Amino acid sequence: MFYTNVDENSSNDNISQNVSVKLYETEWRYLFNITNTNELRTTAIKAKLRTSRFRSLCWRLLLEILPPDSTKWLMAIEKYRSLYEQIKSTHDNDPHAQDSGPDDPLSQHEDSIWKQYFKDIELKKVIEQDVVRTSPGVEFFGTEKIRKIMIDILFCYSREHPDLCYRQGMHEILAPLLFVLHCDHQALLHVLEQSSSDVSDLIKKILDPAYLEADAYSLFNIIMEVMKDYYNINDFIVSAPKPTEHVKTTSSTSNSEVVQKLSKIRDTMLTKHDPELYGHLLDLDISFTTFGVRWLRLLFGGEFSSMDLLVLWDAIFATSPQDFALVNHIFVAMLVLIRIQLLKSDNTDCLKHLMRYPHVDVMTVIEYALHMFDPKMYKLPSIINSLKHDKSENIKSNVTDHQPERTYLNCVELSYCSIIPF
Repeated sequence: MFYTNVDENSSNDNISQNVSVKLYETEWRYLFNITNTNELRTTAIKAKLRTSRFRSLCWRLLLEILPPDSTKWLMAIEKYRSLYEQIKSTHDNDPHAQDSGPDDPLSQHEDSIWKQYFKDIELKKVIEQDVVRTSPGVEFFGTEKIRKIMIDILFCYSREHPDLCYRQGMHEILAPLLFVLHCDHQALLHVLEQSSSDVSDLIKKILDPAYLEADAYSLFNIIMEVMKDYYNINDFIVSAPKPTEHVKTTSSTSNSEVVQKLSKIRDTMLTKHDPELYGHLLDLDISFTTFGVRWLRLLFGGEFSSMDLLVLWDAIFATSPQDFALVNHIFVAMLVLIRIQLLKSDNTDCLKHLMRYPHVDVMTVIEYALHMFDPKMYKLPSIINSLKHDKSENIKSNVTDHQPERTYLNCVELSYCSIIPF
């Protein structure tokens, strides 16, 4: 959709480099000239941001961090960047670098700089334990620079939200945001290497790699504003136990928002859309908190490959940015799409499927979730009727038993796969 005005035959004139610059310019003009976000939301829902070089900008538009009026983008972005610098400066309380007066390292006074300093050190250690485990084997997340950025962002968020502080799993929400921003930066650098004179100063300022940390914080902060209720629960759920283990919830979490949401998904939505599956899981005494808290807290980050996850987030951000209402429907869609395996399983095997979710077609998940969200606007995927009426093994062709690996493509592969004509 971004490239309908590009003459692909021009690739014969100056090989593929000129084409890639022209495609980049075309996508930018489309975004810059947008008058409202409805068309962009449709584009995102249809997975057409998969190869966008401006996905981070699209997300900021979809999440309403930026206004539709492109003339106000830079001012808004600079405001968020300035705000983050203020936040970071506010919580940089190193008593070694300032006059602490009569305060001393042994002070237990609530206003003690030293006391806060030691608490901050402990908080950063807790955050670091999760950060170093982010996407092991992926070079991007293994660098000292990115790890420090992640720790600083999560630390600042925790200090700004002392009622919630840091909870295990937040690093998994932050990681894709950093990766998408980084890929957009790499795409810009790639174009600049070919034709720096053709790239506007506005693009360079909006996608300035120097502000990776600040821009990631603004995205993370707005997403967590919607998701914070998912984290108001003890941390024992996030790390997935073995399929044979049961995770017990305590009375202190029984009335939490996330448990209430899971109850609604099970007792209101699943029973409506698949009463047979609902009854089966109920008979087996499958606790939705056992797997569901992790699904919600990570925004399905542990259940899909990284590239599919970004497409899923495109749809979530585009459909209901204020409350992520599509999430509930995605949850039900994921259950229904593996209903054959679940209906044939006992308690142990059901938990195995739910806690090591098999690979499914992400677009089918999105399409079915959209149909449940608004059945008048979005049609029911044909496979859903087949799944509910044909329990034979031939329907399993859309589901594979292996769990998708959370590996990120090289940014060049992600960002340029539709730029260079083959």
